[in-house]
Amino acid sequence: MGRLETTQFGPLEYDDAAVVQFPLGLPAFEGETRFLLIERAESTPVVFLQSLVSPNLLFLTLPARLVDPGYHLELSEDDRKALGLPLEGEPAFTQMLDEFRAFLPRERDAAPASPARIASRAPSGP
Repeated sequence: MGRLETTQFGPLEYDDAAVVQFPLGLPAFEGETRFLLIERAESTPVVFLQSLVSPNLLFLTLPARLVDPGYHLELSEDDRKALGLPLEGEPAFTQMLDEFRAFLPRERDAAPASPARIASRAPSGP
């Protein structure tokens, strides 16, 4: 069990299984390798991607199918294993929104080179 004091949500307790890892970081945020997906009823359908490395870094995401109803991603069995995803079925993905730069620290005010897609594995947050 982990605990993080965040800028937007205050203290958060989380299960280590809920941590989303990007071993190489995100484009323009290479040092940011660990995140939580936080869903709040009052913010639906937005899903927050909260950094565990930098408590003041928060990205906004939306379910990929809400952004593009025809969205479908083909993943090989090797890719699914590498990502820790089930071998069957289609995982739920979120689409990072790069238009919401107000939540980013000024020294890191750079949007990723392309929108990131994140597979949801475990819910997090209250």
